[in-house]
Amino acid sequence: MELPSSILQELVRVIAQSLYSLGYRKAAAALEGESGVSLYPPEHDRLLLDVMSGRWDSCAVTIDSLAGISERNRAVAEFLVWRGHFLELLGTGDDGVRLATEVLWRRIAPLGINRKCVHWLAHAMVSCEGAVAPEVLAEWRIGLFLDLVEALPPWFRVPSRRLEHLVETAVIQQVASCIYHNLPDELHGYDL
Repeated sequence: MELPSSILQELVRVIAQSLYSLGYRKAAAALEGESGVSLYPPEHDRLLLDVMSGRWDSCAVTIDSLAGISERNRAVAEFLVWRGHFLELLGTGDDGVRLATEVLWRRIAPLGINRKCVHWLAHAMVSCEGAVAPEVLAEWRIGLFLDLVEALPPWFRVPSRRLEHLVETAVIQQVASCIYHNLPDELHGYDL
């Protein structure tokens, strides 16, 4: 029985992620190379590069190009991008505050995200609360990217320890359905 290509690709991605997390980088790279399936889709790498470079319009274009994302999640992802741009502008001084105002009214407010968030950002323009200082920019952008990935569809990334979770779930289900097992209440996938 041959697996459909979408399931096969997902299986390769889950195995590759597990190999990387276990420290088998060469094996994971060999699996990706031989199968022709990358751990991350091209949009992932493009979005990462755009966030780290501060190319906010490109980030929004990439998010808009993603298939299988609800309008609500698309708006949340775009909100995260524009909020990031806004907070970075606040950290650059007086000119940044003027530009941040434009981002707030032209990019953030039309998304229809929680008004409290918009009000908090408007308040931040006066208080500079949440402004991103230039010396922490790279670290902050990494955090922004990780938050952004969480708002995107599951195919965009493989959750950490996904293979381990799947194996553990399968073992627990098998034990629960087997009349010959009488094991303690707490069972972990690698105990059998």
